[in-house]
Amino acid sequence: MCAPALCVDGYLCLDEALFTDCAGSRHLSRNEKQLEMAVCDSKKIGPQVRTGAWLREGWAIVRGDLRTFAPAALLAGLLAATVILSGPMLVGMLMMVNRRLRGEQIAVDDVFLGFSKFVPALVASLTILGTTLVAQLLLGLTGIGAILMPFVNILIGGITFYTFQIIAATDADGITAIKQSWAKVRLEVGTYCLANLVFDLVFYAGFLLALVGAMITGPVMIAAMAVAYRDHFEVPESQQDTGKPEVLFLPVESVADGANTGD
Repeated sequence: MCAPALCVDGYLCLDEALFTDCAGSRHLSRNEKQLEMAVCDSKKIGPQVRTGAWLREGWAIVRGDLRTFAPAALLAGLLAATVILSGPMLVGMLMMVNRRLRGEQIAVDDVFLGFSKFVPALVASLTILGTTLVAQLLLGLTGIGAILMPFVNILIGGITFYTFQIIAATDADGITAIKQSWAKVRLEVGTYCLANLVFDLVFYAGFLLALVGAMITGPVMIAAMAVAYRDHFEVPESQQDTGKPEVLFLPVESVADGANTGD
C-alpha cells in the first residue's frame, strides 16, 4: 500500500528513505519537483549550516513565482534606498517567502507586509548600522581601519544572521531578535559569517547583469535566508536530536485517497 504522500517522478520523499518507489501517486510539475527535491536535500541530515542547499531551495522557490518576486524586489529595493525603510522592506520580502513556504498565494504588494513589523525592523536595522559605523570609526582611529573594516561587516552580518527572519516570523522586538540570532549562531559564528558572505556575493553578483539580475539574485538570497530560519528554528526538537528530517511539500492535491483505497 502506498503511503499518503507526494511523488517526485514516481518516487516518494520520506525521512528515512529519500526516494522510495510509489507507483500510482500524483506526479509533481517540473518546478514543484525541483522545489521538492531541494527541500529534501536541505533537510535530509537535519539542521546545519548548509549554504549551498539553502541557496538551491531559495532559487527553486523564487523560480516558481519569479513574476511576483522580481517586481516586489525592485519595489523593495527602491524604498530601501531611503535607509529607514531597509529593515521593513527586508522583513516584507521574508514574510512573502514564509507565505510561499506555507503554500499560500503571494502578490507583489505583499512586500508591504513588512510595515506591520515596522518598529522592530527599524530598530534592528538602525542598531546593526550604528554598531557597524561605531566599530569602523574605532578601527579608523587605530590606523588599520581600512584593512579590518570589511571583516567587521562580515562578522556583524554573521552575528545578526537570523535577526530579520526572527522579526518576520515572530513578535520579537528588534533588540530581542538580535539577541536570539546571536544565541543561535554563537557556537558556529565563523561558519555563519561565511554563509552571510556567500549570500551577499550572490546578491551583488546580480548587479553584474544590471538591475534585472539583482531582481533575481536578491529574492533568491532572501528566500535562502527564510529557508535557513525554517531549518534551525522551526524543526521539531525531536528531529534535531535524531537528525531525521520533517519533509515539507508544496500544497498540491493529496493522494491520501489512493492510500485509503489500498493502492
